[in-house]
Amino acid sequence: AASVQPHASWLIASLLVRGGARDLMFQRGPLSFLVELFETDSPKVVVQAAWAVSHLPIDSEIMERLVAVNGVRRLCSVLCSEHAEVQAQGARTIAKLSSSEVFREQITNDGVVALLVSVLMNATDSSVQIGVAFAMCGLSVELKHAEALLQSGVAAGLVTLLRSDVVAVRTAALAAVVSLLGVPDEMPRLFTAGAMAVMLDQSMLRDLDKSEEEIRGEGLPEMELSLARAIRMFASHEEAKERFRASKGFELLMHLTQSPDPEVQEEVAWAIGVLAADPESETHLAELGAIDALHALLEVPSEAVVQRAEWSLSMLTAECLAYNRLLNERVGQDGATGFLTKHLDKETMARLRCTADTTLRQAIGVESLARMQTLANPAATEQLLQVPAQEPGSPRRLLRDALLAGQTKQPAKPPGQMTMKTMGRKSVSPTPNRLAASQPNPQL
Repeated sequence: AASVQPHASWLIASLLVRGGARDLMFQRGPLSFLVELFETDSPKVVVQAAWAVSHLPIDSEIMERLVAVNGVRRLCSVLCSEHAEVQAQGARTIAKLSSSEVFREQITNDGVVALLVSVLMNATDSSVQIGVAFAMCGLSVELKHAEALLQSGVAAGLVTLLRSDVVAVRTAALAAVVSLLGVPDEMPRLFTAGAMAVMLDQSMLRDLDKSEEEIRGEGLPEMELSLARAIRMFASHEEAKERFRASKGFELLMHLTQSPDPEVQEEVAWAIGVLAADPESETHLAELGAIDALHALLEVPSEAVVQRAEWSLSMLTAECLAYNRLLNERVGQDGATGFLTKHLDKETMARLRCTADTTLRQAIGVESLARMQTLANPAATEQLLQVPAQEPGSPRRLLRDALLAGQTKQPAKPPGQMTMKTMGRKSVSPTPNRLAASQPNPQL
């Protein structure tokens, strides 16, 4: 009987997945027999049965039948197996069926959260680690289950996986962390475990090119996409924003602006817009070239990316846009605008400059500016900056003069210290790659 059982389980699994009698196999009787195989001693049989169950239609009626035959409870017991391949398939089946609300409710009632956390903390096999991370992603689509996972101490285990040398493990763990970021009140648990510092370290992206087939074979989401989503979610949380700055997250964000993936580009543009709502971040983004990156995204052949880039540009203040323009003028082709010129031809660059000027005029909100061809009009510039006449030597006045006369003058302080503080903003340390290149040139 033991030798026949694997063959019988394979036949049942085949009929369930792709046989002509699929509807018959979804009935209570065949399902009952199938889930009983979860308790056999043969790892091969259990794996085949769990794989077959993972292909059940995500239908409330069928999920209720699975619950009625104790299929969900028995599936939980699969996680307790001593065999890595059994645990891995059990976790993947849970991940797949978690699309069903009926299944999620029952399996959490059966104690799957504690089981998943326990397996995560003790697993050494990469396939098990990936499967558990998948299962957590599936359960976390519902806020209360994500909250339960975080409260059960899952953060430390996921951070351990984020440090793995296996790219697929890091990618799956990152996807799980991003799914848990949807619980703002519990987000500090991830910070305490050190998740942000590990995520924002560019070593997370190591060996990606060498492991494309491995990631694709696992059906994993792209790591860059997960990172871009995480940054956007960090930007919406006050404590996360502070930690984001401290962890050099802006540098990783700028790295992601170079991604050719439209989904990543949309998330990056979104993140820049959310971060720009903070005055200090707005300044830093300008100095890093993020505003130029937004203008470059306006040329991407994706309506979603363009719309998100336009939205983010609309979030910028007129002062920031003027500050960014002055930085471009001072740095020249080797600095801020270098990001654009590396990727775009002269004709496209000309269109972008026109778009940038239009965006700046719209942000100012002065009707007369819309009818002016350039910003070199004294009245328009005066309205733009609204600089009091009693500030003849202030950096704000110098910025006005630069836009007015088309030349840059020596500021009162070294250019490396020029920030949006000169426009009434708080001081932000300048970024060397942009401001260090903007040395004053009296010949400009």
